Amino acid sequence: MFCWTPQEKSVVRGLCIIIFAGTLINIGLQRNLCIFDWLHTAQKKSLATAININRASIDDLLKVPGIGPKTAEYIMAYRHTQGAFISLDPLLKAKGMSPQRYERIIKYLKI
Repeated sequence: MFCWTPQEKSVVRGLCIIIFAGTLINIGLQRNLCIFDWLHTAQKKSLATAININRASIDDLLKVPGIGPKTAEYIMAYRHTQGAFISLDPLLKAKGMSPQRYERIIKYLKI
């Protein structure tokens, strides 16, 4: 059995706390909980102007708070199969898109 010094116990305890907190934050971001909106805005720079959804690259779309890789891929696939967006309403059909999330991201997009 191990005999750890008090310093080693403190380090292990601190690492466990960091891993636990990171896991909770990651789960909150994946489930798109409102309490983690500040992290989305901290991770992504605020956009000065709205992005044209019909011309944006995946990198441009990922700059929009609330749009992750899956939603960006959906937008690119929609444009490839259906052509240009006429309205932003088809975004509501994207997997994982809730009405609340839709309302948050449409202010950053334009046709």
